[in-house]
Amino acid sequence: QLAKHDRTFSPSIVRKNSRTRDYLEAVDWLTESKMVNRCIRVSDPNPAMALTEDETSFKLYLADTGLLITASFMENVAERNQLYRDLLNGKMNVNKGMFFENMIAQELVMTGHGLTYAKFKHDESPQLQEVDFVIADGNKVIPLESKSGYSANHKSLDRFIDKFGDRMEKAY
Repeated sequence: QLAKHDRTFSPSIVRKNSRTRDYLEAVDWLTESKMVNRCIRVSDPNPAMALTEDETSFKLYLADTGLLITASFMENVAERNQLYRDLLNGKMNVNKGMFFENMIAQELVMTGHGLTYAKFKHDESPQLQEVDFVIADGNKVIPLESKSGYSANHKSLDRFIDKFGDRMEKAY
């Protein structure tokens, strides 16, 4: 599901008519085993984010980005080292954003941060806005938006800054 635009866990992809609660025990097991990193949605990004976490709305990232890349190209019989070089050098037409987002999640966890993301409403758009990661930093929050290349377009991050700017000192 990392390759999709909306990366939140969707149980109906696993089994039709199933609900997130049907998988929470399995997700807990995967998280505790350190195979995946769970990123939980917060409804009110603030330094006490645990108070507004929605445990049923989450994204899962593979704990090892190298394994994610290997698994993604497992069926490809070409020489793997060349595949990795082509991917890193921008010579492959694949969604690199999912790899970068997974890498950021992995780095945040390895540096002791919990993973949370924010979905919020903003007056400028009828659609929900999403910022990939929000971390607490003392009495402020830091939003992080993942881009796989140079992009001047980051409307969700701009709208987050507009709406929650008084709660933050910086954004990435």
